[in-house]
Amino acid sequence: MAVTTNEGERIQQAERDVSELRGAYQHLATKADVEGTKVDIAETRAELKADISEIRGELRLMNWVMGLTLAAVVYPLLERIWT
Repeated sequence: MAVTTNEGERIQQAERDVSELRGAYQHLATKADVEGTKVDIAETRAELKADISEIRGELRLMNWVMGLTLAAVVYPLLERIWT
């Protein structure tokens, strides 16, 4: 059994379909959005690398300070034991 619809109902349905499509397309990213995101990611990555490098330098310094402090504490203790 065929469904009969008049022209007005078909137009209304087409308009609803177009409205749904327009609403859906608003959530899609454009090529410019994707490129902008790639640039943001590259910038963030460069910042993270710089931060990591800075932290590594600070850790090296802390290791030296801790080593010298440990040596300054352990040396007198060992001296007491051996004398």
